[in-house]
Amino acid sequence: MSLSLREVNIRFPYLKVLFLVGVGIGVVVGVTGLLRWRGSGEKVEVTETMEPEVAEQEEKGVKNEPKEESTEEEEVVQEDDVQKEAEAASVKRDLMGKKLIVLSFDDGPSRTTTTRLLGILQEKNVVANFFVVGKMVEAAPELLTQEVAQGHEVGSHTVTHANLAKATPENMAWEENRMKEIFRETVGKEFGLLRPPYGAVNDQVRRSMGQPMVLWSIDPEDWKVKNTAEVIRRVRAAAFDGAIILLHDVYATTVDAVPQIIDDLRADGYEFVTVSELASLRGVKMEKGWTYGSFRP
Repeated sequence: MSLSLREVNIRFPYLKVLFLVGVGIGVVVGVTGLLRWRGSGEKVEVTETMEPEVAEQEEKGVKNEPKEESTEEEEVVQEDDVQKEAEAASVKRDLMGKKLIVLSFDDGPSRTTTTRLLGILQEKNVVANFFVVGKMVEAAPELLTQEVAQGHEVGSHTVTHANLAKATPENMAWEENRMKEIFRETVGKEFGLLRPPYGAVNDQVRRSMGQPMVLWSIDPEDWKVKNTAEVIRRVRAAAFDGAIILLHDVYATTVDAVPQIIDDLRADGYEFVTVSELASLRGVKMEKGWTYGSFRP
């Protein structure tokens, strides 16, 4: 008795299932054999993978940096930094509530006059600000090094003593960038303050120069009078708590006046600090593009 395919499917439905299973097994066996045959004659490209720990850290967003062993020298430097910070904090506490004033000097350094001035400041144990001209530094680089070594604060007075208010943006950028190079070449670091020559500042200068700008509140016009006694008199008459005194370390008559200025102001109860110290003690954060002429209590 012959059965049609339809009748077989009705009487024996499990046969269709067995047939499909058999076909599936045959396909798997065939593919496996084909892969083994290809693997016997071809190079296998191995893709480098991360170690599990590294991969897990990168997945979490952790950046892995090479670990360097700290040397004894680095530990000493760190200890020195901590000590300097502690000393600075102690000095700040000692100066809180006292009358403070800044001596600042422009246009140097000069081997003739600045050398003598640095000796006076060291003898009197006074810190000051030096706003140096780049061309002068190039002529006497060792004096900039000495100013920094004695703890004075250094700033830029431009490379060429340029009137920035009359300069183009390109010239201003050159003055600023070249001055940074001179600082790095001479003492290995840059300094953050600028005193614009002639005090010449306009909106373009404020927008273009990337430093806080330090002006002054006492100007005895030492460059004009060139009289030691008159410079002393003018400074003492104008002194007030938080003032910044403008002087020039390229005039012998000015350097002659400095010892008496220091003695007179100390007798009046003043302590000498740098511009940045004065700003910090008065709670002022100096910002680029801004000008500062004094820091009153």
